[in-house]
Amino acid sequence: MPHRRLEFWLLVLSLDGEERIRVDGVDYAVPAGASYLIQPGRLHDLGSQRGNIPVWLHFDLLFDPRRAEPRRFGGPYDSELGERAVHLQPDARRLWGVDLPVLVPAPLAALFRGEVPAAVRDFRAGLPGRLLAEARLAMLLARLVGQVWERSAGQRPDDDLDRLTRAEAVARHRLDTGFGLDAFAAAAGLGRSRFCQLYARLRGEAPGAFLRRERQTRAESLLRGTDLPLAQIASLIGFRDATVFVRAFRRARGVTPGAWRSAPGR
Repeated sequence: MPHRRLEFWLLVLSLDGEERIRVDGVDYAVPAGASYLIQPGRLHDLGSQRGNIPVWLHFDLLFDPRRAEPRRFGGPYDSELGERAVHLQPDARRLWGVDLPVLVPAPLAALFRGEVPAAVRDFRAGLPGRLLAEARLAMLLARLVGQVWERSAGQRPDDDLDRLTRAEAVARHRLDTGFGLDAFAAAAGLGRSRFCQLYARLRGEAPGAFLRRERQTRAESLLRGTDLPLAQIASLIGFRDATVFVRAFRRARGVTPGAWRSAPGR
C-alpha cells in the first residue's frame, strides 16, 4: 500500500515474519516480534512479506467530534489526506515536545509484544474491554515517551550535527507537504528557536535558506526534465499558489520559471 498519509496514529506489531516499510523516505526492516509507530500525516509505504502476520491499532490521541460526521471523501488509504486533513491528529512533537522513533526501541519490544495483541483483544470485547484497551495503549505510549525523554536528556553535544543531517533528509523527502520551519525543527527533535540557533551555528546559515535552496533545486530539475505545468511543479515543491512559486523563482534566478525553462540549453 504505497505512499499514503493517515490522519490518525497507527501502531503495528509484526507477530511473525518480516516487514519492510518506508517512512518519510527512510527504509526500515521490521523483524518478527518488533513493533513500529506511524505518526499522523507521515508519508509511508507498508510492505508485508509473504507469511508475515501483523496486528495493529488505529487510534486518536485527542477526541475529534468530526469523526461522527458523514465521510464524503475516499477510503482511508488515499495517497494524500485531501478533505481528511481536517481530522489530522497532532504528532508527538506537538503533544509532548519530543519526536518518537518509528521502530519501538529494543528495551520495550517485549512489553509491546505482549500488550498490543492484548489491547486488540480487549477492544473487540465491547465497551468495558475498550476502556481497558485504551489504558493499555496509554501505558505503552507513556513508556515510549519516557524512554525518549531519558535518551534526549543524556544526549551528547556531538549528536547535534547528526540531528541536523537527519532533519535535512526528512525535509528533502517532504518538500511537497509545504514543509516549513516548525516541521524542520520537529524533525530534528528540537523547538523552533533552539533549532534555528543550532542550525545557524553549525551550518552557517538560517534553516529557511536551506529549504529555499532545496525547493529551487527541485524546481529547476522538474522544469528541465519534465513538461509539467507550473502549477503542478509548484505543488510538488510545497507551494499551494503558483504565483508565490513564480515570485520565489524570480527572486532566486532573476527570471520567471517559464522564461528559465525556455532559455536555450535548458
